[in-house]
Amino acid sequence: MAECHGKAPLTRQHRQNGGRQPMETSAEHFAHRAGGPARVIDTAVVRLHLAGRITVTRTARVTVHHDTVAADSPALDAVLAAEARGRRSVSLAALRAAAADWPAVDALRGVSRRELRALRRQAPWEASPEEDGPRVLKVAVLGVRTGLTWDPRLRAVLLGGDCADRARRLVGQARRAARPARTVGHASRADELLLSHAADLGHDQQQCGGASHHG
Repeated sequence: MAECHGKAPLTRQHRQNGGRQPMETSAEHFAHRAGGPARVIDTAVVRLHLAGRITVTRTARVTVHHDTVAADSPALDAVLAAEARGRRSVSLAALRAAAADWPAVDALRGVSRRELRALRRQAPWEASPEEDGPRVLKVAVLGVRTGLTWDPRLRAVLLGGDCADRARRLVGQARRAARPARTVGHASRADELLLSHAADLGHDQQQCGGASHHG
């Protein structure tokens, strides 16, 4: 499994110029098949965030760092950087809305449903849950709601502002309760709040992005 840019653990054949040519398939290729342009943006944002090349604020604004576009960067990264050029940040909503018109996103078409199903069955993220490449693939294939399991703050931001506010409040409560306690009862309360945080995020999906097209 290549770790750079969320590459998929397989090489597929892509029809190009009338022939069959082998090409490496990125996480964003699978994202396009699984969830369209908006899923592509979410996947790219997660990948670049993990690489430290962008910052995503709690208000869902994306700041692109100067070194975002490297020599080996996908074409999509250059488009993202150009979209944010001249601005301190760009909203995630604006990126999702614009993505459908970007040739770099349209070029990600081509993955078949069979290939997507095969990757779901392989689930490489289960074997390497701590590696960035498999993590990005998990978001690409399963979406933010199901796939982004390791970063509750980023997950809440990508799912929507209401979820982000609720997640921050619940995490804050859990952290306060988890401080060194004098009683066993206090420690148990911390466990309850941490479980409540996970349960409430799931329960509020309809209000906090459950109807969203990208999650």
